[in-house]
Amino acid sequence: MSTEPTSPTPLIAVASDIQEVGRIVYDKFDEGLRFIIKRGPFSWCAYIGITKDHPLAGMGYDDISFIPAHGGLTFAGEGKEESSLSANYYWYGWDYAHAGDVTVYNKQYKIPTAPEDKDWTVDEVIKDSWETLSDFKQLVKLAEKIKNTNS
Repeated sequence: MSTEPTSPTPLIAVASDIQEVGRIVYDKFDEGLRFIIKRGPFSWCAYIGITKDHPLAGMGYDDISFIPAHGGLTFAGEGKEESSLSANYYWYGWDYAHAGDVTVYNKQYKIPTAPEDKDWTVDEVIKDSWETLSDFKQLVKLAEKIKNTNS
């Protein structure tokens, strides 16, 4: 049974604390999956990487839209050598720049936000992603089982 991921020490507070777009601030391997959080252009972005030879590699994010992720999955694609997403993986991702989220853009241009809007920390993104990771692990195992049954 999976346990909720936690960081060993408190991590960088919010995305606007990091100026370098693409910088990975959290990187963990878990049951064959790679989970990273990086600074996107406007917010934190979270990604789950599976090996490129896995049966789920190559599917679009709409194909697995039933996987719960903050704001829904918004990315699917192969990693590239020149990218912060390793070329050894096929990646699925989501971001924290939706209605109700405070973004770097809000802060940079001093755009007002509502008091209830959330300025996500890395630790909060890790905790928020726990269900996504758990469900993804189950889907990965199911896809492998189906592939082995049909082989």
